[in-house]
Amino acid sequence: DKTGTVTFGGLRALAHGELPDGVLPVLATMVASNNHPVSQAVLATLPQAPFRTELVVEELPGQGLQAVVD
Repeated sequence: DKTGTVTFGGLRALAHGELPDGVLPVLATMVASNNHPVSQAVLATLPQAPFRTELVVEELPGQGLQAVVD
């Protein structure tokens, strides 16, 4: 199946290319703040990145995550 839940027993995210400077810590902070299976799959794929502890991450039910970055 496309999600990998049958073949791998859970979701897996694959890394594609490089992210612009400063994006990785924001992404890591946002997905680490959430227990959604997709967030956890993305977090497991990320290299150890510093977190942006000053970010306030908000969960928008049915829409995803939101954070304001200065």
